Amino acid sequence: MIRLITLLVAVALFPVPAIGLDVPGFARSIPVGHFLGISPPCALLDEARSAALLDVKRQILGAMNGQFSATETFNVSGSPQSPRYQVHGHVQGNSTGTVFGVENRIANQAHTQDGQGRFIYFILVRFPDSRIAEMTRLSKGAKLVARLVSVEEGIATVRLGELNGVRTTIDRIKISVTKNYRFADTISYYVMHVPSETRAENEIMIDQVVVQGSSIEFGFPIPVFEETFIDYALGIEMEGRLVFTGTDELGRFVAAELTISH
Repeated sequence: MIRLITLLVAVALFPVPAIGLDVPGFARSIPVGHFLGISPPCALLDEARSAALLDVKRQILGAMNGQFSATETFNVSGSPQSPRYQVHGHVQGNSTGTVFGVENRIANQAHTQDGQGRFIYFILVRFPDSRIAEMTRLSKGAKLVARLVSVEEGIATVRLGELNGVRTTIDRIKISVTKNYRFADTISYYVMHVPSETRAENEIMIDQVVVQGSSIEFGFPIPVFEETFIDYALGIEMEGRLVFTGTDELGRFVAAELTISH
């Protein structure tokens, strides 16, 4: 009985310390130009690591949109057997864009386990402002504009410009031409039947045209846009549609459209 009382007094005077979460030192003070990703408790280590990487990418997207507030806190409370976790972060608005190369820029990473054996992952990624600017540029995607310069002897000359500073390669043009004849009904009634409209389509490959943040002038054959004597006799009104297609520096499909009326 005396030994039991002595044990109870010892427990009361010297309680067993609570088991705290082992947060790595690099997660307590984030250097400038870095992002810290923290996962929620996960049953699998790989799952926790993926969640922490996703958290980093979310923050980078927020920074690209100029709406990210670099505040994040991680709190643990409750008992070792039933801990409660709170991760507080703040990103304003919806963030969309292109982010890659995050795993190649990991500065530090570590994981710990809670009282229930679940994994919590911490990843510190170096992603300076220069890299954010590069991702912002690529996220905008290429913006192409095309202007007709001339059509002479079956050769069209076009000036193609790219406005967002994303390198773009054009190697294919789809050409559609519609010819409407104003005098077709009259001639069909008095002389012979002629169509009131004809359409022609063609797709051509061209030597690669590369443009980035500037414009370039180039020519290509466009025989379907030529006018014949019969066209003039029938009172031709012609409209052409040119679609320039290719890829940007990330391999994404790009296109620019130009309409020609004559």
